[in-house]
Amino acid sequence: MSVDGYLHPPHPHKPSRRNTIGSSALAPNQSPPRPMRMATIQGHPSTVEEPGELADDIEQQAEQIRRERMSKRAKAQQEAERALTRTATTLSRVDDKPLVGNLIGEDHVNYVLMYNMLTGIRIAVSRCQAKIRRPLTDEDYTARHKYSFDIVGNELTPSAKYDFKFKDYAPWVFRELREDYFHLDPADYLLSLTAKYILSELGSPGKSGSFFYFSRDYRFIIKTIHHNEHKFLRRILKQYYEHVKSNPHTLLSRFYGLHRVKLPHGRKIHFVIMNNLFPAHKDIHETYDLKGSTVGREYPEEKAAQNLARSSRTSTGSSARKRLSSGRRSARCSRSSSGETRKC
Repeated sequence: MSVDGYLHPPHPHKPSRRNTIGSSALAPNQSPPRPMRMATIQGHPSTVEEPGELADDIEQQAEQIRRERMSKRAKAQQEAERALTRTATTLSRVDDKPLVGNLIGEDHVNYVLMYNMLTGIRIAVSRCQAKIRRPLTDEDYTARHKYSFDIVGNELTPSAKYDFKFKDYAPWVFRELREDYFHLDPADYLLSLTAKYILSELGSPGKSGSFFYFSRDYRFIIKTIHHNEHKFLRRILKQYYEHVKSNPHTLLSRFYGLHRVKLPHGRKIHFVIMNNLFPAHKDIHETYDLKGSTVGREYPEEKAAQNLARSSRTSTGSSARKRLSSGRRSARCSRSSSGETRKC
C-alpha cells in the first residue's frame, strides 16, 4: 500500500546483471560500455571498439590494396612500353635499310641537297593544297612560286637547318594532275616523300648526268634534270596535261611536280617527281632500255653481269634473238655471237 492509502501493482523486479569482467559498478546515470568485437583483416585478428573505426580500417586496407594493384599495373605497362619501343626501334632500323640504292645519311655528300628538296616539297605542296580549288587558267601553266628558307624563318616559311631558295613550277596544274587523273591522295604523297626525310640514291648518274632518288617506300622517284629539259617540260606542259586528261590510262611517265633548288653560292638544281614502275621487293634480272639510236649504246657483257639492273641494250641484227612483245608491237632483243655485248 502506498502512502495515499491506495493499492498499486508491484514493480517488476529486474534481475541484477552479474559482473563477469571485474569492472566497478556503474553510476546510476552512466551508460554501459559498448561490447568489444573481434575482426580479422588480412589474416590478422584485431580488436575494434567502434563500428566507425572498423569501417575506417577496412577502407584504409582496401585503399592500400588498390595502390599496390595500381603500382603493379603501372610496372607491367612500363615493361610493355619498353618492349614495344625496343621492337619499334629494331623495325625502324630494318626499314631504314634501303632495298635499292644507297641510303643518304647526314655524312652523305648529297644530304644537304636531299634535305632542301624535301623541305621545299613539303612546304610548297602543303601551301597549294591548303587553298580552295579553282579552274585552271593559262597563267597557271607558266606560274612560278618562290620560297626562301633560312635558319631563322619568317612569316611565310618556317626555319630550316640550311639556307636555300626553292621554286615550285605550275603548282596548280600538277595538283590537278595528281588528284584528278593520277588519283594520288595529297596526304599519302607528302607522307611518302617527307615523313622521315629518307631517300636512297641509285648508284652513280648515267650518261645524262641525272641523279635518281627513291622515296622511303619506293613509290616515287626524284630525278634531277638539265635546265634545257626543264624548259622543254614547261613548254609542253599544257599539251601534256591535255593528253593525260584525254587519255587517263596513258603509258607516258607520270610527272607529279617540277621544282628547283638553289644553294647559297651554288648552282641551281632542277628536278621532277615521277612514279616508280618497278617493285623494290622483287629482283629484276634483266632490264631492256629501248632507244631510238644505236650510237654509243653497246654495253659490255662483263659489266652487264655485274650490274644487270643498269645494263642497256640497243637494237641491231644478230644471232640468239629474243622477242619482247607488248600489245601489237614487239621488239627483238639479241646477244652478239662473240658474247661481248648485248643488243636489243
